[in-house]
Amino acid sequence: MQNYNYKKLWHNLRSSRIEHCSEMFSCNHNKIVVKAEHSLVSQGTEKLLLTQKLNGITYNKMKVPYLEGEFGTDFTYGYSLSGYILDGPTNVQNRKVHLMHPHQELAFVNLNDVVFIEDCDLKTASLASNVETALNAIWDSGFSIGENVLIIGYGMIGALLAAILKAGNPGELSIIEKDQNRLDLCVKHGFNAANNTINMSNEYDIIFNTTSSQEGLQLAIDNAGFESKIIELSWYGNTDLNLKLGDKFHYNRVKIISSQVSNLPPSKMGRWDPKRRKRMVFNILQTTDLAHLLTREVPFDQTPEFYDQLRNGKVNDIGVTIKY
Repeated sequence: MQNYNYKKLWHNLRSSRIEHCSEMFSCNHNKIVVKAEHSLVSQGTEKLLLTQKLNGITYNKMKVPYLEGEFGTDFTYGYSLSGYILDGPTNVQNRKVHLMHPHQELAFVNLNDVVFIEDCDLKTASLASNVETALNAIWDSGFSIGENVLIIGYGMIGALLAAILKAGNPGELSIIEKDQNRLDLCVKHGFNAANNTINMSNEYDIIFNTTSSQEGLQLAIDNAGFESKIIELSWYGNTDLNLKLGDKFHYNRVKIISSQVSNLPPSKMGRWDPKRRKRMVFNILQTTDLAHLLTREVPFDQTPEFYDQLRNGKVNDIGVTIKY
């Protein structure tokens, strides 16, 4: 598979197109131009796309708003971008916004596809889509105050889960992370963590697996107690798994629950919709310290080199943003 063709996009989407914005949108008050400031790299998802570890059915499900091109050739991707409105109706110009959009310096979009940002800086706002994923997973788990929680994997989703759950008063909150650099960062952030297993006086009520690995899911199964819930956030693509289910899994009545942000949990559908969930996300961003999870910033014109590193497994940062 070829690299994202960012260099071509980078040249095509600069000032020459800005000059035509007003003419393009003068007859449609629902159209705006967003000048990007930051977009968050979803490392696991984007690496799977780069390395083509998907089947045809999944390809169709993974298309994002405003994607250009086709998977398997040249395409644009990304889905958490923040910036300000460069052109559009007078009453919204210069306002800060977040939207689902590929990594791109200028976004030509519908006004109703953006969320206005008030009390949140644009770099932190780029976390919004992943915070939404973490929030949805916590809802899927049915977490209650005082329950013992284990998070396997301290990447971006694992770190967001830990930060949000810590504010929710768990009984015990522990993290397993095999990468030493991420483990050190996890401990620095104040969490009880180890690289393989953790001795606890109580069994885990809820286990989140964020590793996208067979080993991570097996570790969750092996550490589950009676009627524990495992919330599986990993996306495996076309990778087959070989799990051992003949011991504790069966007799402990362990539940494995797939969590995917595209749909609200059934327990929330009566009162919540995606817009209300998004408002909750920005409340979390404004009240929870998450900016320290953004550990690397890549200038937009250096993204081809960065994606080569990502494809080859050479990116070890928790949170990577593209800076425009």
